[in-house]
Amino acid sequence: SDYHCRIDQVDGVLEVRDLASRTGTFVNGVRVAKALLLTDDQLTLGRTVLCAHPGGMAGLANAEA
Repeated sequence: SDYHCRIDQVDGVLEVRDLASRTGTFVNGVRVAKALLLTDDQLTLGRTVLCAHPGGMAGLANAEA
C-alpha cells in the first residue's frame, strides 16, 4: 500500500492508526490498529523503528531543564 499508518495529534497527544498495512503497526512490540503514543514509546513500521516524543523540541528542552 502507499500508506502504512497515520499519526495525528489529538488534544496534545499523538495517536497512531494502522491503515491496513501488510506488516502491521507495532507500539512497544504489540501490534495495534490504533494507539496513543507516549514519550519514548517505540513505533515499529516494517523494519523502521521510531521513538515518540509528543512534545517535540519544546518537550525535549523542558525535559533537560
